[in-house]
Amino acid sequence: MNNQWLTIEQIGEDVVLKKCSQEAVGVIEIPGNVTHIADGAFGESNVTIKNLPEGLKAIGKNAFASCSFYRPLVNLPESLEKIGEGAFARTNIKGLYIPASVTQIDGRILPGTCKLVIVDEDNSIYDSRDNCNAIIETATGKLIEGCDYGYIPKGVEEICEYAFAHRTLMKADLPHTLEKIGREAFAEVIWLVNTVVDDDIEVEIGIPSSVREIGDCAFNTFDDWYHGVKIIIDGKTDIKLGSEITCSPDDVEVDNEEIKWILENYNIYYDYEFPFEKIEEIPSNCLRYSIHQDDTFQHIPANVKHICKDAFEGCTHLEEVEIYNSDVKIDLSAFKGCSSLVSIVMPDGDGNLIEWNAEERDAVFFYANASKFIVDGKPNVPNGVEIIPNSAFKNCLELTEVIIPESVHTIEDEAFSGCVNLKKIIVPESVSSVANNAFEGCNSVVDIIASDVIKWKIAPHTFVVNGKLNVPEGANAIPNSAFKDCLELNEVAIPKSVSTIGYGAFEGCINLQKITIAEKYGESLQTLERHRVRRDAFKGCSSVTEVEVPYIIKWEHFTKFVLRKHTKEGKCIIPEYIVHKIRTIRLEGCNEIEELEIPKGLSSATIVGCQNLKKVICPEDVRLLVNDCPNFQGRIQKI
Repeated sequence: MNNQWLTIEQIGEDVVLKKCSQEAVGVIEIPGNVTHIADGAFGESNVTIKNLPEGLKAIGKNAFASCSFYRPLVNLPESLEKIGEGAFARTNIKGLYIPASVTQIDGRILPGTCKLVIVDEDNSIYDSRDNCNAIIETATGKLIEGCDYGYIPKGVEEICEYAFAHRTLMKADLPHTLEKIGREAFAEVIWLVNTVVDDDIEVEIGIPSSVREIGDCAFNTFDDWYHGVKIIIDGKTDIKLGSEITCSPDDVEVDNEEIKWILENYNIYYDYEFPFEKIEEIPSNCLRYSIHQDDTFQHIPANVKHICKDAFEGCTHLEEVEIYNSDVKIDLSAFKGCSSLVSIVMPDGDGNLIEWNAEERDAVFFYANASKFIVDGKPNVPNGVEIIPNSAFKNCLELTEVIIPESVHTIEDEAFSGCVNLKKIIVPESVSSVANNAFEGCNSVVDIIASDVIKWKIAPHTFVVNGKLNVPEGANAIPNSAFKDCLELNEVAIPKSVSTIGYGAFEGCINLQKITIAEKYGESLQTLERHRVRRDAFKGCSSVTEVEVPYIIKWEHFTKFVLRKHTKEGKCIIPEYIVHKIRTIRLEGCNEIEELEIPKGLSSATIVGCQNLKKVICPEDVRLLVNDCPNFQGRIQKI
């Protein structure tokens, strides 16, 4: 099979196919012992791939780019764990099956010819929910890539860049869970749902109010025959617009006055001649992130009376602003995130341009770059500041003490995250809102004066007393990795106010024995969708023997703990009272079980790494997958 063209190398326990010769021709059969296909391994070869070995674990970036496959409908092996970006680019693949074993997909992997993609329903990382013909990252709701005739199902929060570019789609419906549409996500799509307007073909796409960002050229098309898409933006939407989101600004319909101003004056293009001389108010968000790196100076004429909040947000190259109306009203966050801003000048009584009033200027400058306000290891927050903005002091190593003034009512995302030398924090009662990750990574804090709920967000480990974690009532989340590898923890009590238990929150707590979650948590299937126990939240908690949680979420995240409770002398029977609420189960690393009995009602069961498992008793209609169970003797059909 011409395997003499292949360069294969043994690296530790792995067998890596590193390269196929450019001179290779014909059909290539990959040896059965190969576990890894290296980046670009077949990228310069014009060959046909006959097989993918059953033990294959990883396919590298552009590994099969421009190859053909012996069978254009490809079932990836059940052993596969990783697929690199562009792995199947420009191949002849028509359909792709992604097994449950795949845990990492690095960007777009499907060729333009691919008409169908299916992710195994037992895959815990990715899904193709509701037969949407797309790959979705389950935990984040990101739609990574779709095929022809795919659609965007409920629950999708982000459509990644190029996700449907150059595809043919039948539906233009966007779900109300959607928050972000990436760059060229629908670029040059052929829409089969359309209307005729003045002899031109046009597709109308409504942007739901949940969307906060539309990337560059998201709906662009360059077909002269095809007029384009009509983007209808919800009038209530506060949205960040990229450049040239459609072929023409005239193809966007919107009631929102702020966005309409952008369309009429900014044209959605990177046009740096802003007509401020025509307006009295510069609206919120109108120039967000848009100032070009060469455009460091901004002239604002005397006719402008108001610069609204976030008008120039994120214009990091802006250094100087001249404002020719001394009575102009400037919202404090008008220049939020303008980290290079050093000068704002206004006319005095004689018409000379002088530095603006110091007190008002400092508050605006604080929003522009808060890190400039650190004095002797403390943030000198100016009078009048009401919000500590996103990432204001992120990773400030010189920060040792934080005293929040009473004018502040909100501390936003990652405001002080990564301040590893921060030791003392004082938060007054005026602060009513603190983001869950506002103080993430501030591991040196030893002195906190704040309410229990705010103290919880700053230093949750202080709530472990005598081995028991009592989460304060009112706390709404347990942060990612908050108690990872916490050896002193043996009991966890979680109140009903908590809506999310973060990724790896209790991972590696090997002495944890008891978990209690208040009954209201997850009391209905609808609540379960909003109240989440994230992936691997209790991974490695090998000593848990007692679980008191609502039964609806019990099986999803506490499988091992529940089965341990129902195991006697190596035999375990899955309790029937929760089976009617679930479709599938996944059991991993439960070495206590030698015999497992599955009742009716399940569609599938995946069992991995249960070293002592010998047999499984289950109905004949249950799809059973058993991997890495060396003592497994077989399946016994149960009628």
